[in-house]
Amino acid sequence: MRSSSRPSIVSGTSFLGVAATALVVLACGLAGRGATQAPASPTPASPSEATPSPTPQPSPTIEPTTEASPPSTLDPADRPPDGILSAGSDDATGWLGTYCWASTCADAPQTPPKDSLPALEVDGQTTLSFILSDATSFYEWHASYAAASNGEQTPLGEGGADYDPYSSATPPPDLQKADFPAPPSGDWAVHVSLTFVAGDARYAWHVIVP
Repeated sequence: MRSSSRPSIVSGTSFLGVAATALVVLACGLAGRGATQAPASPTPASPSEATPSPTPQPSPTIEPTTEASPPSTLDPADRPPDGILSAGSDDATGWLGTYCWASTCADAPQTPPKDSLPALEVDGQTTLSFILSDATSFYEWHASYAAASNGEQTPLGEGGADYDPYSSATPPPDLQKADFPAPPSGDWAVHVSLTFVAGDARYAWHVIVP
């Protein structure tokens, strides 16, 4: 006798429940894929983290330069007294060159051209005399002449003695006048240099001897 087999039949209710569940799962998955995350807003920088403004730099200070004043423009208290050269009744106040006087020193490496120096015309047989305008004494002197202001010097005379005022040596006698012969006939620059307790000085003239 043949036995017959029948296929199992899933009830309609069970099938519908499974299908509904699958649809819910699929819908949730699609919803998750479609969702987008909003970008985070940038956090504003606090005032202390802001970029500082550059600090303005002060302009460099330029110091004014001070030029040395020529001897003729210095206060008389800061320079030696005038040197006066005379021949008979004629005299001339000399050009003041390099000197040191008390605490002030001035350097004049070049004597001006003789034509611009104070002029004095003398007789060749005349004795020239040098004094300081305020009768300041000195203890050593030298006189010379040259064809050009800065040319080779030829001695005319000297006097006194070398002396260091800071030493313990006995000082030489004070001098207030220097006498020396005039140079020979010609056109000359005459120089007189002297040393005194307050320092030293050099003077110059344009001396014409017929």
